[in-house]
Amino acid sequence: MKLIASLTSPYARKVRIVLAEKKIDCPLEEDVPWNADTRVTEYNPLGKVPVLELDDGSTLYDSRVISNTWKTARRYRACCRRTTAS
Repeated sequence: MKLIASLTSPYARKVRIVLAEKKIDCPLEEDVPWNADTRVTEYNPLGKVPVLELDDGSTLYDSRVISNTWKTARRYRACCRRTTAS
């Protein structure tokens, strides 16, 4: 699982905050959708970030959808590993 996002996107920031609050370890792949060499369209047909790529290769996009997934769907919680408290 990985989060594809731009560091300047407020929507990506929202998702990163939710992941941090839930203590979900998720690597960040930085991609800027307005650059010519962007790969965002490979994951999201709308060409927008953030995009969450799950371990099975499926993708979720739109910050509200991604954030609500962690709040409501238990089946997605099983696919992610939680970080341990230091």
